[in-house]
Amino acid sequence: MINTQVFTLPLRVTQLIFAIISLGLTAYVVHLWAPLNYYPWDRPSQPSFLLFCAIWTLLALTYLILTPLRFPRFAHKYAILAVDAVTMIFWFAGFVAFAVGECE
Repeated sequence: MINTQVFTLPLRVTQLIFAIISLGLTAYVVHLWAPLNYYPWDRPSQPSFLLFCAIWTLLALTYLILTPLRFPRFAHKYAILAVDAVTMIFWFAGFVAFAVGECE
């Protein structure tokens, strides 16, 4: 039987690096938008949702990296697929919302 951890762990580490980069860049964009509008409801919600996506990815990666290594009993293949699918849907929705939204 092939050990899939040999293939997935480098991909998860790469995913973690890109999530940290995305978290920093998105937090910077949200920070830049803060002084432009005094009221929070005047700000566009798309950068904030992308910030949520980056934080969600970090939380999902803790499950996706640690569970197969430390708790293999809880690393069900459909649970890992579901967490990956939800993360992908969040990012896709965030990019579509940012592309379509009117961010003055």
